[in-house]
Amino acid sequence: MSKDLTAALDALTREAAGLTSRADRALPAAKVAPAIPARAGTGKPAASSGAGSIASPLTEASYAARLWHPATTIYSSDGLFSATRTPLKQVTMTDANGATVVFNFAAPP
Repeated sequence: MSKDLTAALDALTREAAGLTSRADRALPAAKVAPAIPARAGTGKPAASSGAGSIASPLTEASYAARLWHPATTIYSSDGLFSATRTPLKQVTMTDANGATVVFNFAAPP
């Protein structure tokens, strides 16, 4: 049995030494890309519409002006502990230009 294995291994080794039916082929040469001509770039700043921008810093004028979602009670998984939370709904601030900025927050699940 060991002679059969030795003969089979010898046959595989000779085959792996280059005696295969696969033909080696080379890839075609890559085309040379044309050169990009030299030029100077120009750019223009984006036109400002005057809307949609917020000037930093934001300042909250009054904590009392905040709006809150209704209070909800959450419970531990075993029901032994509970906590009441009142999530934030809306905060109104003023930016550096004096414009009013309103932050609206979604109700938590």
